[in-house]
Amino acid sequence: MRIVKVLNNNVVIVQDDAQQEKVVMGKGLGFQVKVGAEVDAARIEKVFALEQAEHATAAVPESVDSIPPELYQVCAQLVAQAGQRLHLSFHNSLTLALADHIYYALQRLIRGEHVVNALLQEIRQFYPEEYALGEDALVLIRDQTGLNLPEDEAGFIALHLVNAALDENMPKTLEVTRLIADIITIVNTQLGIKPQEHSLDYTRFVTHLKFFAHRLLRQEELTPSADFLFDEVKKHYPVAYSCVQRIGLYVKKKFGHDLGRDEITFLTVHIERVRHATQGH
Repeated sequence: MRIVKVLNNNVVIVQDDAQQEKVVMGKGLGFQVKVGAEVDAARIEKVFALEQAEHATAAVPESVDSIPPELYQVCAQLVAQAGQRLHLSFHNSLTLALADHIYYALQRLIRGEHVVNALLQEIRQFYPEEYALGEDALVLIRDQTGLNLPEDEAGFIALHLVNAALDENMPKTLEVTRLIADIITIVNTQLGIKPQEHSLDYTRFVTHLKFFAHRLLRQEELTPSADFLFDEVKKHYPVAYSCVQRIGLYVKKKFGHDLGRDEITFLTVHIERVRHATQGH
């Protein structure tokens, strides 16, 4: 691996034999070395591949040369735990992204600044596994640094995990989370119910809404099904169907998109199940 850029005495960007750029860390790796030189393999402690090789140098967080190596270790441990518990294989650039976020969160904490996570309740509700990992991350960070980050940061860390799992960016994930929250508010208001958040029907409904929201924002459509399903659902579940019509108006106003018959069908079925479970009809 040859050095492309020296960030500091301990961090360099290299290009491997496959022309992929990577961030490499190790004590003294960048000390008095020149661009184009072969990296000292014996000093390498950590290697982070970047997802978009053609933009790799630009994708390196600005804070990379300021982040303590111990914080990278914490983030690498968190990513490993998340992969095991969520049964996912995360790209190791997630470690860089988390380290960058947590580094600045710690700097804000030291300065006495607090960033409120306006979607904390929704994140806790819609992404419970990721949020639990975010809480564990706060414990790891406290044990390593002695600093107690606020609960809001558990939510932000959870969103980073959601981003990585769905291959999205933070603004898109935030938009998805807000969309799910708005639809649930419409359902609760329209039907006059308070769903049992830990029930199987409600969990399935929220899971469906996650995929629905991503399809909507990506302008993807469900595979068409038989029209008779739509007709049967409309006939037998009029209350839930009316609620979906209200959701359709909201989606049309906010995104300029009409709900397809299949989206209406599946939303109606899920809402009917939640309504039935809540009201005992």
